[in-house]
Amino acid sequence: MSSVLTRRLLYWSLGLSSLAIGLVYYRFNPAQEAFFPVCVFRKVTGLHCPGCGAQRALHALLHGRFGEAFHNNALLMLALPYALLGFVLDLRNYLRGHGELPAAYRRQEVILAIFALICLFWILRNVPGLPFEWLAPVE
Repeated sequence: MSSVLTRRLLYWSLGLSSLAIGLVYYRFNPAQEAFFPVCVFRKVTGLHCPGCGAQRALHALLHGRFGEAFHNNALLMLALPYALLGFVLDLRNYLRGHGELPAAYRRQEVILAIFALICLFWILRNVPGLPFEWLAPVE
């Protein structure tokens, strides 16, 4: 399969999958429906992983409740604009015939900094007491 066709299929499948997932999260509240997956890390350890609350945050975000979304998973809400910008830039580069994301999205230092932020968020949201408990999702 050619790289152009592969890339086109990738964009269409990402777009349609995102739309389908968005519709499910818009229609159903993960806090009230049993068919959404539970966090295995939380179930085993009792601690919050970096993704805990992301499903509820997405549901709240799709309903325009930004404060609730931020409270459920602040990291997701802060990362979404960066991720969406990366997707838009990649799509723009593809449409213009360029093959790569801008350097800011490919640099090893940026990737390591993102990894460090995720680890820091993971640790801090499990520290008891204020202000860290604000990072924990709504139960």
